[in-house]
Amino acid sequence: MYQFIIYGVPVTKKNTRPIYINKNNKRFIGKSKKLADYENECYYQLLQQKQELKIDNIAFPISTRCAITYKVYLNSSRARDCTNLVEAAQDALVKSGIISDDNFNILNPVMILVSIDKAINPHIQIDLIPYEDYVLQFANSKSLPM
Repeated sequence: MYQFIIYGVPVTKKNTRPIYINKNNKRFIGKSKKLADYENECYYQLLQQKQELKIDNIAFPISTRCAITYKVYLNSSRARDCTNLVEAAQDALVKSGIISDDNFNILNPVMILVSIDKAINPHIQIDLIPYEDYVLQFANSKSLPM
């Protein structure tokens, strides 16, 4: 299992994308400064953690099937869409070269767990588990969660 942690309050892509008008009066969806800053922060945090794992001779990018669990720790009970919370982090996994792609052939199954505690620092813990190891966890159970 490979574990990564991204510190900071997650910024969702869908709620922070302003609409701009170009010189031909065509509308396009841009990227807010807040979202761009958060994406860069995710990228640099993951890149640093990847460099630490390279010392252990782990081959990146991972291009085989993995189960992935996102544990999102928030300090606010404001209602949010779970999948939006992890989009920037998932894109940063690809951009930093930890995984080769974020499609279902590589990240499957995907689990998102959200916990709210006002006393903690907000962060996302990412657990990547090679699929074979994930299946072995359930070898003695009757059903395999997918």
